[in-house]
Amino acid sequence: MKILLTGATGFIGINFVLRLYKKYEIIALVRKTSNIEKIKGYCKIYYYDGSIDSIEDIFKKEKIDGVVHLASLVPSTVNPINDISKLIEANIVFGSFLLQIVNQYKISFFINTATFGSYCNSLEYRPATLYASIKKAFEDIMYYYTLISKSVFTNLLLFNIYGPNDEKYLFSFLQKISNTNQELLMGDGSQIVDYSHVYDIADAFDCLIELIQKDPEFCKNKIFSLKGKERKSLKEVVALYEEVLGKKLNIKWGARPKRELEIMQPWEGGENLPNWKQKISLREGFVKMTNEKSENIVVLGAGIAGISAAYHLKQQNKQVKVFEKNNDHGGLCGGFFVDSIKGKFWFDNAVHLSFAKDESVRKAFFSSAKHHTHIPKPLNYYNGIWVKHPAQNNLYALPLDIKLKAIKDMLQNTYENIKVENFEQWLKAQYGEFFSEEFSMKYTRKYWTLDAKDLNTNPMFVGPRFYKPSVDEILTGAMSEDTPVTYYAKEMYYPIKGGYKAFLEGMVKEIDIAYQKEVTAIDN
Repeated sequence: MKILLTGATGFIGINFVLRLYKKYEIIALVRKTSNIEKIKGYCKIYYYDGSIDSIEDIFKKEKIDGVVHLASLVPSTVNPINDISKLIEANIVFGSFLLQIVNQYKISFFINTATFGSYCNSLEYRPATLYASIKKAFEDIMYYYTLISKSVFTNLLLFNIYGPNDEKYLFSFLQKISNTNQELLMGDGSQIVDYSHVYDIADAFDCLIELIQKDPEFCKNKIFSLKGKERKSLKEVVALYEEVLGKKLNIKWGARPKRELEIMQPWEGGENLPNWKQKISLREGFVKMTNEKSENIVVLGAGIAGISAAYHLKQQNKQVKVFEKNNDHGGLCGGFFVDSIKGKFWFDNAVHLSFAKDESVRKAFFSSAKHHTHIPKPLNYYNGIWVKHPAQNNLYALPLDIKLKAIKDMLQNTYENIKVENFEQWLKAQYGEFFSEEFSMKYTRKYWTLDAKDLNTNPMFVGPRFYKPSVDEILTGAMSEDTPVTYYAKEMYYPIKGGYKAFLEGMVKEIDIAYQKEVTAIDN
């Protein structure tokens, strides 16, 4: 199902995308000024330029099944009067454009996000703020489309929300003052609040989408109210947060007067969403938040190692950010196009072919990209002669004097019991002096641009990739070219499209990468 999502870079929107991108094909409609870093790998991005045409273009190109409308603009607390035209444009005009297009293209459904601020201490409409009155005005416009359209127009009304990516919300601020001991002036904290974890909110939108598919008539022109199970005073909620945090915050309760039209009791109206349950308790949610906040991890470099590290850390519910100095990921697994008279050609930054045997690696790679399978027949070039690889047990093609020197040195190896401290010593301990110097060490210098004595003997590298033949294998390979394949890679794999880094795309979609960010110093 293809969902058009507005407000995708906001608190709820980011969590909607990250939680549901595997279930739905999400099209995010954002403004050019929006920060898309956290969502760009998980959904398709389109830009709204203030015109209805920029919206209609999406519906012409994409087969949209439904719209989830999260976008809104809340006025500043400094001078809200100056924001009125922006409020009308963002909360009325933009939404009305969407309603018109949804009706015109006969889209299945439109879910609006309503606010409990429209019902200040009352079951009936009584706006607590200018913003709440504008939001209710949009609901009235939407009701007109309910009357003339076969599409399902409905509302999901939200109360207080907390969770990851809540950079502008209360608990993010409380986390900051817990580190600085900054004093926070508050009211008396007696107002009853209804907090739900943002994961539960994202799940509620998912539940409503499913409900619309099952019973569209039931969902038309409704206000589904996401009432939580733990309605408490603000002071009680903050006390619970302090308990989980293990720290008393510097809050001065009663230092601010009660606001005019302050909501003291959450709305009791609206219908319950039938198939939704609040799963995350306040205590559990606060524990998740404090754990996530305390384990922010930075990975430097979006090469294969950095991508894999970030991906697996995220699987453990860690907060991970990858910083990459270039404008693309992949590192040595990345590449570039070269123009020619015959068209564009892709070159990898370094030669890579996958020969992974580990099932988890194969699953990660093969689920990311379709691939070619290559059966390698490796040969070594030596003084005009092609020698089957690995050469140590395939000496047949070599001149007799070279074969004899190599065999003699392997069988009478004076280096066999030396203490190995570098790669040169390791090679000689395996294959003797002549073969190592004539073949392996020359190749090492050519491939790694370093002498073998300057390389270590990491067992992950030297162990499985260097075949040590038996005496019988050495002698058989010197007398016959009909030898079994002992090359460490029986099959090799390469993506059909996208270069080698296409194998990494499944992991890349799961992680947060900031590009063109080069580390200049580490302060601690």
